[in-house]
Amino acid sequence: MSTFPCLVRFMSGSGQVRYRLGDRLVDRYLEFVAGRCRPNTLRAVAFDLKAFFTVIPKDPVAGLGSGDWLIGRARAQVPHQCLGWSSEIQGACSSTVRRVA
Repeated sequence: MSTFPCLVRFMSGSGQVRYRLGDRLVDRYLEFVAGRCRPNTLRAVAFDLKAFFTVIPKDPVAGLGSGDWLIGRARAQVPHQCLGWSSEIQGACSSTVRRVA
């Protein structure tokens, strides 16, 4: 039984937050992202990768094709409650309206 994807948050030797998913190639990619992006972006990428590999349980190197990404994105979509009563904010989610208002 594989533990991939298992999102683990840890502190690096320099005191920065890092993430691992349990696959060598994916973890190397997260190290790459950590060196080039802000901490919240790294967190978002790590969570997105975990969600993707949970929905599409394939090997990151050998088993993925271009169609898998589209299937994964479609399955991972979460419907939001959206407002449609005003032409100014038609289709805007209620959380966006509250934040902007």
